[in-house]
Amino acid sequence: GLEEFAKNTSWVNLEFLSLSINQIGSVGVGYLGTNESWKNLKKLHLNHNKITDQGLEELSNNESWVNLEELSLGGNKGITGEGEQFLKNNGSWSKMPDIKIFWYIWTKYYMVHNSEIYRYGFEISYLEWMGQGGKNY
Repeated sequence: GLEEFAKNTSWVNLEFLSLSINQIGSVGVGYLGTNESWKNLKKLHLNHNKITDQGLEELSNNESWVNLEELSLGGNKGITGEGEQFLKNNGSWSKMPDIKIFWYIWTKYYMVHNSEIYRYGFEISYLEWMGQGGKNY
């Protein structure tokens, strides 16, 4: 499982990893966070899994992914502001300065990408951005 996958040390040049729609839970994402060899990782997509705040707490302990610019967690219904705060507190991910929470019409969509806001053909309501109130775009 993910425990063995996260022990991979041969992908030192890995820049993009998508593990979306894999039923990854908090324990699994915690294993991912233990990886220390993917130092060039820039984009990590974990959309539509079963990740909760507890998993983000574990993931946010990673200090090796210093080039991480984008973390996509859309469709993980167990994530709240508490999980978001764990991510904001990770000082090693300085290339990913803002954590934003977006609301699609039917599902929460979490995306971080260099302070950019993306419209995927849906109306996006801006619920929270570094603690500020909501606006509609």
